[in-house]
Amino acid sequence: MSMNSMSNAPKFVLGAILVAIVIIGRLIPHPWNMTPVSAAAIFAGVHIGKRAAIFVPLFGMLIGDMFLGFYSLPLLLVVYLSMIAAGLLAYGTRNEHGVGMFIARPIAGATLFYLATNAAVWMFGVAYPHTFSGLLAAYVAGIPFFGPQVLGDVLYVGLFFGFYAWVTKYSRAFHSLRGTLLRAR
Repeated sequence: MSMNSMSNAPKFVLGAILVAIVIIGRLIPHPWNMTPVSAAAIFAGVHIGKRAAIFVPLFGMLIGDMFLGFYSLPLLLVVYLSMIAAGLLAYGTRNEHGVGMFIARPIAGATLFYLATNAAVWMFGVAYPHTFSGLLAAYVAGIPFFGPQVLGDVLYVGLFFGFYAWVTKYSRAFHSLRGTLLRAR
């Protein structure tokens, strides 16, 4: 059963599960930027829909930040919007399939996040002079965080999509077997 033919209740449940995974993934110890937020947004955009691509990362980040603490509003907005943009990008490419898309989506999301958030740190912060060399310094300082994010996003996307494929495959097989057994009675 595709998500398009599924009623809203299973979509809501799947979205809620993703939000819970995002919250837990942010609260447990992890390497910097290696969280399931972007991957959950990407999965939601491809398998649940446009609204989920927006609300899964938004609610997951918002609830997580209630526990972790909020920070500079302009920077917070850029972080949230970057994660939402990854989900919307995935929604826009939801009909594109293949291994390349499983790698391209998380790399594109991580790159967007890196570019937007480091520019925001430069623009709204006081750590770097508001010059071109200050912007470059902000980007250089962000490089150590980029690798773990790309790795985490690719791994989490693989886990989300792989687990979903496995569950739907065996769910269909179970329902088919169950139907056969019931007809045999």
